[in-house]
Amino acid sequence: MKNIIILALVSILFSFNSFGHSNRSNERQEVSSEIAKKYLGNWELASINDQTDDYKISLNLTKEEARIAGSTGCNSFGGEVVVVGKQLTVKRVFSTKKMCQPELMKKEQRILKAIKGQFSIDIDRNQLILYNEQTTLVFQQTEQKK
Repeated sequence: MKNIIILALVSILFSFNSFGHSNRSNERQEVSSEIAKKYLGNWELASINDQTDDYKISLNLTKEEARIAGSTGCNSFGGEVVVVGKQLTVKRVFSTKKMCQPELMKKEQRILKAIKGQFSIDIDRNQLILYNEQTTLVFQQTEQKK
């Protein structure tokens, strides 16, 4: 009886684990099928809420992958991007955890807060504009679409 209970628990755990993996796989397929051709390419962040700086943040949208990555001037970070229709969501953002000068740490917190969340998308010539109620991110295209 004890072995049957253990076997049942192990089966349940494996089914939950494979469920999580299939969700991610489906999500990636959704990203690939939903990214409009006009959004494809490599984009560099030019401004956050009309404030320019030497941002080292890139948004890469290809048929195979959608991701955001960069440096805040102190730490490196990355995250997943999901595009559905005219909505783009940045999630699962991760970063290194170095301590830096206080002004760089404040800038980093502002950048990481600004890039997370769901945004509407607009294209204006070679600019990709992401916006929501709190934030407007303007990216410049760095490579031609393929």
